[in-house]
Amino acid sequence: MIDLTQDQKEQILNEFEKDPSIINITKKIFNNDRLDGRSKEGRTIIKFLSENGLKIQTTKHLKAKD
Repeated sequence: MIDLTQDQKEQILNEFEKDPSIINITKKIFNNDRLDGRSKEGRTIIKFLSENGLKIQTTKHLKAKD
């Protein structure tokens, strides 16, 4: 896992207040549009938020019908 700086932690919490989408938070914190919640950066943010009792918003795909 990646170690977050105190500044990044504060920025994550601020971004979460505006938009709880893990994809958007990850892209903004690490300044990389190719990242998402599955990346090591995204998993680090998910872990940090869950340790602080916050629930993230994920993208949910509908299952295809037969």
